[in-house]
Amino acid sequence: MFLFLFLFLFLFLGLVVVVVWPNLYSFSFFFSFYPFSSNFSSQLYWMASKDSGSKDNIDMNRLKEIMQPLRVAVSESPLSQIEPKPKQVWMQSSSLFDKVNEKDKNELLKLPEEMSREGLLLRRSVGSMMGMVVADALGAPFEFLPVRDWDMTRNKRPSNSQDPFFEYPKDRAGVHHNPFNTFELKPGQWTDDASMGFCMADSLICKGQYDGANMRVWFWNWWSNGLNNAFRYDEQRKKAHAGFGGMSLSVGLGGNISKSLSEVSQFMRQLKDIPPRCTLQNEDAGNGSIMRLAPIPIRYHTDVEKAMAMAYESSFTTHPGPLAAEACAFLSYLIVRCLHRKKGEEGQMSARQFLDVVVGEYMMRLVDKEERAKKVMWRLLRGEEKDSSNERCWNWRKKDLGLAKTLRNRGHRYNGYPVSPGYFGSYSMDGLAMALHAIYHTNSFSEALVYIINMLGDCDSTGSVVGQIAGAFYGIEGFDPAWLEDVRKWEKREGEMRAIMLFADGYLKEGE
Repeated sequence: MFLFLFLFLFLFLGLVVVVVWPNLYSFSFFFSFYPFSSNFSSQLYWMASKDSGSKDNIDMNRLKEIMQPLRVAVSESPLSQIEPKPKQVWMQSSSLFDKVNEKDKNELLKLPEEMSREGLLLRRSVGSMMGMVVADALGAPFEFLPVRDWDMTRNKRPSNSQDPFFEYPKDRAGVHHNPFNTFELKPGQWTDDASMGFCMADSLICKGQYDGANMRVWFWNWWSNGLNNAFRYDEQRKKAHAGFGGMSLSVGLGGNISKSLSEVSQFMRQLKDIPPRCTLQNEDAGNGSIMRLAPIPIRYHTDVEKAMAMAYESSFTTHPGPLAAEACAFLSYLIVRCLHRKKGEEGQMSARQFLDVVVGEYMMRLVDKEERAKKVMWRLLRGEEKDSSNERCWNWRKKDLGLAKTLRNRGHRYNGYPVSPGYFGSYSMDGLAMALHAIYHTNSFSEALVYIINMLGDCDSTGSVVGQIAGAFYGIEGFDPAWLEDVRKWEKREGEMRAIMLFADGYLKEGE
């Protein structure tokens, strides 16, 4: 009898290991009701899903060998000791990578193709970083136009219509850009979304870890001194602004971020230490902290809990509201999950199926949470608003996102702010819902970007959120080469370098 029970138990455990464990994501619904804490079930899933790209499979010596000269070159840059000083005109023509030689740069850029399994994760990381940049550049010329519902079955603008419409490659030649292009950008030039993302990445690279105070100094220098904007190699633009006394050429400063940078200036004048968090007493929750987020999940990709915590904290460098921070935590979780997938998800799941799984996991984390921000996030992820709801556009799984209905329902003011069709999507929760909708209802990186940009509104920022997610899901190989070509003209592949260095630090720094 004892032998029979022993054999039964042995066979049962074998079945669990062979069948259940590799397919644990299929049981997420079960775990959501099982009497464990939501964090326990989420952690159990995470342990099961991390079967790829583990440290055991990474050539750590190869990474160290390539990273060593790059770290030395970065440490020799004057930007590595960055300070908030006005009228530092040299920053507008400088980069953290100025002292990196071509050989070391090329060695780094070869890694995504040179490495096997790790190369796939690297290409996704590069995709997330560059998705943020490409989307910003594509969407910026259509920013501030009134938001609209969009049907993806209309794959081109009607011939008799003069409505603004993003249509590639015509837009690359400037055919439709000029009438709507607020900042007079050339194809491939980005705005605040990507510039601040680059600043986040540079801070993480220089400090080796998250440092909110240092990150705020990088942000301040972007706006005040032109650091990491798109115009470093645009001599025509520099010449046109030469009479302004070396004024920063940076564009796209949002209201919330403007207030936080003014606070940095105030601390600087008072010779006080800059705090890691914005200390403004309000609950502003714009999309400015999700539009730039990619560097955080890339840097902390080996530890999903830390990726969420650092993303949450990074929001407070510019946005006092906990809703924006909660949006950052979720987005970081989603991007890390896009990078690290398990066997049942690799090449077998559409973006729609994958989103359903990951959103289900995250909702389990929010069960029984009392904080208002977490309740709001749970409501958004559920996406079951009535047609009469002020949050009708949070029904991101529905084919009709209901932007027009949402505008009508909200009237002239919403959450204490004026309702503006031209800025729609600038509220972090709205922007996140629009991004999820675009990913859910498309099947490629290009489709997702065309979809979100043609919704208009704050489409460079909602586009940047889509670009981060879609880039991580489809990888850099899913990009239109012409889109990358346009951006590389202005950033010389330094965005890719940032992504690879942050990804490597995720292994090397966390293991130190």
